[in-house]
Amino acid sequence: MGRHTFRYRLDDAFFACFPEGDIRQADVTVDLTLERTERLMRLDFDFAGRFKTVCDRCLNELDCPVAFQDEVIVRFTADTEGKEDEDNLWWVEEHRDKLDLSQYLYETVALQRPIQMFCPEDEAGRSTCNAAVVERMGASQPTEPTGALSEDNLAVLRKLKNV
Repeated sequence: MGRHTFRYRLDDAFFACFPEGDIRQADVTVDLTLERTERLMRLDFDFAGRFKTVCDRCLNELDCPVAFQDEVIVRFTADTEGKEDEDNLWWVEEHRDKLDLSQYLYETVALQRPIQMFCPEDEAGRSTCNAAVVERMGASQPTEPTGALSEDNLAVLRKLKNV
């Protein structure tokens, strides 16, 4: 019962336990404040640091900053049957005295990587991707979607509508 604080350092050794990810050279600090009462625990997380990942276009190494906070409520119950965990609400049997946060910490940091990660643009608005790699891989520079449908696309949609 009461208030407790913990500090975790997530580095390469931690992320090596999750080989499916592309996080490397990580240096993320997690400050956790845990408030426990008889029926629940409130976990307040403060994430700060950075990790390296790769550009999705040219595979150059990029820095990905991490700076955010999250909260999880852990409810104690006699029986977890039929109780589904949610994003920020976990159900735990009341006699448990340990809580493994490793999967949560990994997933939370991994989700800080944008869906698409590209090298930044220079002052003229041109990509700074490695041109030789982009050319060799046959990747084109990204274009902005126009939002307009071509006549071919409209014809396919009309056929689907009539089915």
